[in-house]
Amino acid sequence: MSAGFHVDRESLLRLERAKVLVRAAVFVSGVPVSVGRLEEVALEITATDQEGTPSTKKADNFVLKDGEESAFEFLVPDNARSFSFNLSAKVKPFSAAPGSEAIQLTHSQTFTLNDIDSSPLLEDLHLAYSDKGYRIHVLG
Repeated sequence: MSAGFHVDRESLLRLERAKVLVRAAVFVSGVPVSVGRLEEVALEITATDQEGTPSTKKADNFVLKDGEESAFEFLVPDNARSFSFNLSAKVKPFSAAPGSEAIQLTHSQTFTLNDIDSSPLLEDLHLAYSDKGYRIHVLG
């Protein structure tokens, strides 16, 4: 299983609601298979704050659609520094005998934000043009 996660960075405002878009695909030997074969689909979102304290929200029975994004809203905690998105599901093998075990599938991705707030240093590069040509200034 592979999945893509998208969150608009501009919506990640503290104590506001943000939306994550999830688009999943399942492949068997490189051939696409319907996500409808997945069972027990769950989306887990873990936010970590500047002190390293994680908080987790889990959406059981998360609905996936073939060829479309699925959306889930979550509350952005105060002082968030990273978000980890984990999509998990089970699938029964095509050639499995009746009563055989389902296979656990997962896909995860982590996004960081506000890293500049974790450092006491503040600097930036600026490109300037003058009659003598281009110059780079380090300001901070």
